[in-house]
Amino acid sequence: MPALGLVSLFTDISSEMVSAILPLWLLRELQFSTLEFGALDGVWRGFGGVLGALVAFAGDRGRKHRLAALAGYALSTASRAALLVLPIAWATVAGALLADRAGKGLRTPSRDALISFASRPEARASAFGLHRALDAVGWLLGPVIAFAILALAPGAFDAVLFTSVAFGLLGLACMALLVVDEEPRGERAPEPVHSNRGELARVWSDRGLRRILLVVSALGIASVGEMLVVAALDRRGLVPPERLPLCFTLLALVQVLLAVPCARVAERVGLARAFVGAHALLVAVYVLLAAFDAGAALPWAALFFVGVFLAATDGVLAALVTRASPPERRGTALALVLGASGAAKACASLGFGALWQARGLETSFVVFAALAAVGMLVAAMSVRAIEEVGRGD
Repeated sequence: MPALGLVSLFTDISSEMVSAILPLWLLRELQFSTLEFGALDGVWRGFGGVLGALVAFAGDRGRKHRLAALAGYALSTASRAALLVLPIAWATVAGALLADRAGKGLRTPSRDALISFASRPEARASAFGLHRALDAVGWLLGPVIAFAILALAPGAFDAVLFTSVAFGLLGLACMALLVVDEEPRGERAPEPVHSNRGELARVWSDRGLRRILLVVSALGIASVGEMLVVAALDRRGLVPPERLPLCFTLLALVQVLLAVPCARVAERVGLARAFVGAHALLVAVYVLLAAFDAGAALPWAALFFVGVFLAATDGVLAALVTRASPPERRGTALALVLGASGAAKACASLGFGALWQARGLETSFVVFAALAAVGMLVAAMSVRAIEEVGRGD
């Protein structure tokens, strides 16, 4: 659905302009502790998925995927506008991030359901990969625009926020005017479900989906987000402060170039195998940042691996879930998996921030490398069973 790609482009420019300045703004300008920053990173990464698990299945019940997505985009834009008018403190920043991630939780499962309806089953991973590539163009441009604003006017965080809101409004307008509901292609049309009772239970009863939930939870609990990686590079002095937004540009560039190729490789080797195997890249990042102290290539190698990891997992996970779920409960299934992943990643961010404050960066990365290795072993035991799910799709 090209219109959804345009919506995501503008929205991700808006979102990534803010996320690109958070390590510099919160840790240096506002002097937040690493524990506080880890908690905010957990909100940023996890709350949207958790909320999505609670509310986005309404789209399956009434076939209101477009309305749920529209509400989510509107809430995220409003949250960034709030940072312009409210006094800046930990509580207000946390509240704005909660609202932004609540918007993400509302829109993401419904948006992914719309994408799945608009694509043929055998090409679904590529459809998600293409959409994620358009997402990544927004991820690429957002930090560049933020960097340009701060280069012209150092410390002008309000100007970054104002520009972010403007792009968010563009995305919201595209969603309202250009996106329509789609009927599934290559599958039977789902009937609306008019009763709430038992919907989550029906989705939960699917054994394949339960295995996917186990995998994303085991791997998510050891997943350190890109904001914490960038903050770690800053704290160790590996990247000058004025170049921190460009770290997010590199991450986005890698995803733009590799999202579709990674999706196609995953379709050949198996979606579950590709998803689990990609987490070896995170282990490599943790080892690099724990074992090496210097080197001009170190931060860029670490960021490159993180970018490849994101390209190889995001769209692939969505395709895996939609393959394992029937059309009438697809939004609910996506919401449950995103909720489990989000909760695990929120715990990971909070735990990493607390460990960083208590024991230092090197110890934190060593511990999380071990957690990731264990998570991969646990997940590997379910790969074959997951690959059998939906092969007749």
